[in-house]
Amino acid sequence: TDSATNAAERFETAIGVDLVADVERKFQVLATRFGRAIAGLSMGGYGALKYGLNYPGRYVMVGSLSGALLVDDAPPGLPSESEFARIVRESRVAAFGPMGSPARAANNVMAMVAKANPATMLYVYVACGTEDSLIEVNREFVAALNKQKIAYEYRESPGGHNFAYWDREIRPFLEAVAEHMPVRRQP
Repeated sequence: TDSATNAAERFETAIGVDLVADVERKFQVLATRFGRAIAGLSMGGYGALKYGLNYPGRYVMVGSLSGALLVDDAPPGLPSESEFARIVRESRVAAFGPMGSPARAANNVMAMVAKANPATMLYVYVACGTEDSLIEVNREFVAALNKQKIAYEYRESPGGHNFAYWDREIRPFLEAVAEHMPVRRQP
């Protein structure tokens, strides 16, 4: 997200625009949506979904593993007085501004799905572990995709919000990319 409170923090632009342009300038790649997919885990899963929803013509597929999909202040499953919860709250205020701000509304992936046109949407891949505190919000997101009739794949399996889960689940995501990306390597 490009920060609502600090104009120098332009992470959405850096990853979604500048990085793509840099890769396309430096490497021999197919510079169309059919040669691009984006994915992330946790906050990166949120970012990847946001890019895909905002720019469906830029990617053929988007993936989220254990996506931290809420832009509110309190991460689910964390004691609100914990140090980590405080850091997350502060980072969300820095990124999105105060609760109820226009930036929070503009960065809400649930609202983006509700407005999405299924005819122009890319394929969405979502995975979350059943022991992850973010499981319910991921289920809600998948329900929103289903309601909008957006093509998606959802994987739910045992695991938490950790690298053991992500290491295991990256393979099925990459297999889905290989299946849905129409560009094939020539023998």
